Order: sequence, then structure tokens, then C-alpha cells
Amino acid sequence: MKMILIILLCSLPLTIGLIGCDDDNKNDADKDGDSGATTDSATDTDSNVGTDSNSENDSNTNVDTDTPSETELANSCPDITDESQPGVAKLLEYSVFSFVEMGVWDNYYYFRKDNKLQRINLDDLTTEEIEETIGHVSELIGDTFFWTEKDETDTYIIKSAPVSDATNVTIVASGTRLPRFIGTHDGYLYLLFKDDFEIARAPLTGGDIVTFLPEVDPLGIIVHDGYIWWQDFTRESLNRTSLSGDTGERESLTGIFYGGALAGEGDTMYWTDYSLGTIEKWDADNGRVQLTGASADLLVVMDGTLYWPNGFGNASINSMKTDGSELKKLFCGFHSVDNLWTTGRYLVASTSEGVFKIDI
Repeated sequence: MKMILIILLCSLPLTIGLIGCDDDNKNDADKDGDSGATTDSATDTDSNVGTDSNSENDSNTNVDTDTPSETELANSCPDITDESQPGVAKLLEYSVFSFVEMGVWDNYYYFRKDNKLQRINLDDLTTEEIEETIGHVSELIGDTFFWTEKDETDTYIIKSAPVSDATNVTIVASGTRLPRFIGTHDGYLYLLFKDDFEIARAPLTGGDIVTFLPEVDPLGIIVHDGYIWWQDFTRESLNRTSLSGDTGERESLTGIFYGGALAGEGDTMYWTDYSLGTIEKWDADNGRVQLTGASADLLVVMDGTLYWPNGFGNASINSMKTDGSELKKLFCGFHSVDNLWTTGRYLVASTSEGVFKIDI
């Protein structure tokens, strides 16, 4: 079972970046329509949550909210394919191998099409080409593109270039293995390598890669609020380590048997729990809180609202306040949802029906 779960790591697009998967994975190639979405789970939102007896904070709180039923949500859910729907614009049509996604930054959606780096202004929907020398498949982290290139010795070079000048390339590290996760904080690149169980780091200006924290086994991992957070499969727990020092120190927060996507806002971490079919949160004051039943591969949060896709074949995009109230289905009619971003004003959803901008 463990081997199956580790293989699934590259199918979690919100927590694992484009750099880290094999060439035949959908996140490392042109958009091919494959989906990592799972089916809805009929989980009781008031079920008990098991916690790790060794964790430092085992608070076990459930949110009891007056949420509408699935039938009520479905009946009130507008169809994304109805072009008359207000507040929705299609940015790109979907077709096999038609474009490569980079991400969203500063009110722009970045992608590669016809072998050209382009971006769409989310306000006026204009498209412009960008002069660049970046990798064909790059990941946009904040305001910087990152990508890998294989060298003549079959090791990898990690490169970067800022959005403001995509011709200004920096070699961050060379002679290294292929990373399955990268994140940045305070002048450093943090990495998790394939077939390895340690977090490493290197200066963003270029330099040696050194071990930052050994003995980690993440299912989901992100950099947020001065920490790396991850769900550790071996230890069955939510963990974090501060990025303030030269080496990391594990802090175990609460038990998780099989976690999924992670998203953070302020000092609170949100995640999907595949074993329970729920969305959960943790903060130092309240510990672990179960918010709602859901089975989602993607999770984003901004301005006190969570967003995630639910289902496969007839998927929806849902939202909920971070206190567990105001559960809504925003749009339905998707076969699958492959990526999701938010700017605060808009959601950008990459789906089997195309890429949509949704006013929020």
C-alpha cells in the first residue's frame, strides 16, 4: 500500500509542483486532459476525527453548521458551459496538447502555446507574448519561473527567471537529481527529491544544495508563513519546520492517516483528508478542526474563503468560509478540474472544458 500512496504524490497538483513528476505525468507535459480528481465521499461532517497520540496538540473539534444538502447545492449550481452565466469568461479552449500551464501571478494567467510564452490579463482578457528563454515546462512560484534541464551527465540543472524579465536566467543548482517539490523562502530554494526522504535547500542566487531536514515522507508539502508544512505518511501526522535557521526541526501538530492537498492562510493550515473524506484545519489556538465532508485533490484559500473542486465526470467548484459556514457550489458542468488558482478577485480554473476565469 505504501508504494501506491507514494506514487500518487505526483498526482497532487496543488501541493506538488510541475518540476517534480516524470515526463509522462500530466503536470510535466502539455495539457492532456487527464485528471487527478477523485470521486465525492459521503462522509458525515460530524464524524469523529482520530488523532496521533504522539502529537503535541490533539484537539478534536468538529464544526456544526447549518449547511445545505447535496441535493439543494446541486439544484442551485449553475452550469459553467452556459455562456450566458454572469461573472465567467473562458480564457482558453481545451484541446489535447494545446498549451502548457505555468500559473497565476499578479492578475495574469501564464501559459505556453504555439511554443511561445504568453499571459492573459484577468481584468480585460487581453493576451500578450513575452520574450523569454525559460524551459518549455516551467513552474511559476510567486514572481519567478523555475524549471529543470538534464545535462550531459544525466544529472539535472535547476534554473530560474523572474516574471519581469524572463530572459534573465539564473542557474540555481547543477549536478543534482530531479526534484519532486520546490518552494522558496527568504532567499532560498527548498527541495524534496525523488526517491529520497529529506528536505534540502540552496541559495536562489546559486550554490550548493545541502540537507535541511532528514527523515521526511510527505504526501503533501508547501511553504507558507515561514514554515515548510507537510503530511508525513510514515508518521501519520501533520508536521512543520521553521525556515528561520540553517537546519530544520520537526514539529508534529496533529494526526493524519492519509492527507492530500494543503493550503495556508495566516497561521492556519487547511488540508484534505483522503482517509476521512473531509476538509480540515489546524491552528495553535484551536488545534485540529473538521470543516466539511469533501474529497478534493486541489485546495486554495484567500481572504477567509476556501475553494476546491469536487467530483469527477460531473465535477463542481465549491467554496466555504474558513469557519465552516456558507458552503456553496459555485459552478457545475465540469468533467474534471485539473488546476485551481485564486487572486482574491478571481478564480482561475483549468478544466477539461477549458480554462475559465470566475469572478468571486
